[in-house]
Amino acid sequence: MKKIILALEGPDNVGKGTQLKKIVEYFKDVNFVCLYDSLKAGETDEEKVKYGKKREEKYFETRKFLWENNIAQINDRSHYSEYAYRMFRNSNIIDDLLNLENKYKDIKDDYLTFIFIDKVKNISERDDGQSAYKKEEVEKIGELIKRFKYISKKSIFENYIININGKNEDEVFEIVREKIKEKFDL
Repeated sequence: MKKIILALEGPDNVGKGTQLKKIVEYFKDVNFVCLYDSLKAGETDEEKVKYGKKREEKYFETRKFLWENNIAQINDRSHYSEYAYRMFRNSNIIDDLLNLENKYKDIKDDYLTFIFIDKVKNISERDDGQSAYKKEEVEKIGELIKRFKYISKKSIFENYIININGKNEDEVFEIVREKIKEKFDL
């Protein structure tokens, strides 16, 4: 079994769940374990930020454990979301998340993150009411996209931004599939 860590990222309503299902189905011989993350924790901004730091440490421990045991994994969200969504918690600290990357840098060669983005208008129109932002809060959606792009540049982990605008889910998956095959020699 290959050491594979995938993470799917981006604002809510960009098709992460759809792509996760397609990856699992297409690469069924890999037998991926899927890890899901929830961004909701605590009542106050301070509680949420504190919980987010602890959660990311635990998630990295889990990712490393699975990696050490040759268990392929797909993460629906990662520390990139913790940074991007901190804008809703009045916290913009990126250093602690990048320090986590350095602490777990031994897994970085087997780690690939896909960041899905789209036009703000399209994301807003797909809003399912479960997002951290309201459909009409387009400036917040735009800021989230900027924050995902920013952490992608700062990260030591390989990542690939896919702009889904104008693409159907199969066209997006074709890009995802080819990047996975190329990186992990599948």
